[in-house]
Amino acid sequence: MTLKIGIIGTNFISDDFCDAAAQVDGIELYAVYSRSADTGNHFAERHNIPTVFTDYEQFLDSPIDAVYVASPNFAHCSQSIKAMEKKKHVLCEKVMASNEQEALSMIECAKKNTRCPFRSNASRF
Repeated sequence: MTLKIGIIGTNFISDDFCDAAAQVDGIELYAVYSRSADTGNHFAERHNIPTVFTDYEQFLDSPIDAVYVASPNFAHCSQSIKAMEKKKHVLCEKVMASNEQEALSMIECAKKNTRCPFRSNASRF
């Protein structure tokens, strides 16, 4: 089985993630989402990623199984929640969220969409 991963963000940490993921059997770097087509295309070329999206909804509707969120910190919560609502697994770069409420909303969304290993009867996380 192959796990198709979509990358959100084209910064140096995304480069590091792609370099590591390329060494793992069963991982396919399938798509990248960038606000800029030029930046996205350049990143995709560097990492042999076949698909570039500048529309986040189209990115999420593609056949990716999981997303790696490495966008600016303020976007982590909204992008992660949208991805989980589309039943995508999420790997979110640190800082996960800007505050406790965002982190809790992300965890609740993960539970609701079965994207999370947390037990449903856990009192806090």
